[in-house]
Amino acid sequence: MVFWVTGAVLIIVVLAAIAARLQWLLRQKNKAEQEKRQEQHSALLERRAYAHKSIKILANAVLEDQVTLTEASIRISGLARTFPLNQQERDFHTCFFELADKTAHIPYLDKWKELDNKQQKIFTKERITLEARAFDSVRDACKHIGEDKTYLEPYLNATL
Repeated sequence: MVFWVTGAVLIIVVLAAIAARLQWLLRQKNKAEQEKRQEQHSALLERRAYAHKSIKILANAVLEDQVTLTEASIRISGLARTFPLNQQERDFHTCFFELADKTAHIPYLDKWKELDNKQQKIFTKERITLEARAFDSVRDACKHIGEDKTYLEPYLNATL
């Protein structure tokens, strides 16, 4: 009888030790996952802060004629995609998205250099025409971005 009781107690102790070990491993796993989520969230907030600052700089550069509307629109539309924009915010950025989309076929950097002068003039004329059509809406949006102190601010401090 003592043998059976001792065996049963030993089995219970072993099972309790296994359960405690599994619980500790689960806690460690959950802690590691939480830390990873926090790191990812911090990295996301850093990317958003960078995008926010860059958009503000680009908007100011447009207003000071330091950058073409096309270049600013391409960059701002890409940076704006860093944020989970609601419909009103997407509508606000439409001028950037549209100009970027309409000029997406125009080569740039090395591909631009590969074009002959005639092709460059054709694309430049097309770009200038598209920019003229979008001039007021893009500049107004840039002015608003520069003046609005709360522009995309809620996304900069979002919590998990």
